[in-house]
Amino acid sequence: MLWKRVMTYGFRILFVLSGIYELVVGDFGKGGLLFASLLLTFVPEIFTKLLQVRVTPGAIMSYQLFIFCSQWLGTYLRCYDIFFWWDILLHFTSGILLDYVGLLVLMCLDREQLLIKHKKWLLIVLFMSLLSLAGAGIWEIFEFTSDSLLGTRTQLGSLQDTMEDIVYGTLGAALYSMYMYLAIHKGKRTAIETLQMYNEKEV
Repeated sequence: MLWKRVMTYGFRILFVLSGIYELVVGDFGKGGLLFASLLLTFVPEIFTKLLQVRVTPGAIMSYQLFIFCSQWLGTYLRCYDIFFWWDILLHFTSGILLDYVGLLVLMCLDREQLLIKHKKWLLIVLFMSLLSLAGAGIWEIFEFTSDSLLGTRTQLGSLQDTMEDIVYGTLGAALYSMYMYLAIHKGKRTAIETLQMYNEKEV
């Protein structure tokens, strides 16, 4: 998909150029953050290469946009400080993305797709939600590490901010899981079936 490639490489170029600039001016903290963010944009390709589970183009575009909004716009350009709702929106969105990650992990564990074939929708949705909740905690660890080592201010030194982030992420995951469960029972196609059909193609 052309738009996926344009978006992905465009974001990577921005991370590289910004990172080089920060290193040249001597801000190694920001430079390191930008290059670490650059590495995050390669996660979908690495995931597919190592685990042989393909990620749909739409999901990849959503992930790349999330990394760009959270790391380049949010942290580097300080949108977290400019817009009070920026952090709320991104953590809510992260819950949805981590739900999808849960689905990818489940496909790795259940190579024959027995849960999908036997329509164990409740178990699938529950697994996705629980993994998303765990992911929200891991993300806060990442933010804490970034603040401690790179001098960023993602957590604002506040336990309340950390807990609110986890709550918003959990809310996003829960609502998305509920939507998928209800959509399935109404006969609508969801990300579960889409990902299954996409992976039926040759990797």
